[in-house]
Amino acid sequence: MKISLHNAGKRYNREWIFRGLTNELEAGGSYALLGPNGSGKSTLLKALSAYLRLSEGTVSYHDGDNEVDNEHIARHIGFSAPYMELIEELSVREHLFFHQRFKPFLEGLDVDSCLAYLGFERHRDKAVKSLSSGMKQRLKLMLAIGSRSRILLLDEPATNLDSEGVQWYHRLLSRYRNGRTLVIASNREDEYVMCKHYIQIEDYKVRK
Repeated sequence: MKISLHNAGKRYNREWIFRGLTNELEAGGSYALLGPNGSGKSTLLKALSAYLRLSEGTVSYHDGDNEVDNEHIARHIGFSAPYMELIEELSVREHLFFHQRFKPFLEGLDVDSCLAYLGFERHRDKAVKSLSSGMKQRLKLMLAIGSRSRILLLDEPATNLDSEGVQWYHRLLSRYRNGRTLVIASNREDEYVMCKHYIQIEDYKVRK
């Protein structure tokens, strides 16, 4: 699915986070949103997900020649971010079942195979709140990447992952990306090394 940005800008109060961003993210392409901490990468990623409304300009989505309504784009997006909330009172297995009711898993994946790929078979009945920060991050990535979506939006995907966890993330994305449009917001090369195109958020700052 293609994402088109035209003269996109977002501001809070009088401060522009980015402005004048025009770009086309082609279907199946891989894109890294780059910039220092606090530069607006997460803000732009939220705008791409249609979760956050732009202050000016537009973001649109096209499936071939057909435009997809922004109100229905959420079903086509897999999203993961460190600030994304999990339902901590549920067990890991319950959370996976709950998630697939709203976003089915990719063909060939189900709750048990997700548990196996996560390496969480022994933790299946543990409450999510009892998991370590690294385990929670793995669960977020599994939910996003393992879902049947056309667009993958990943914000700092290696957050809280140790070196083995980072390798696991790369294996997960390599195995299950399936040619979907991929956008990763990061300032760590090991998170976006698979991306072929770069968008520097600093290029769209309003200079005083």
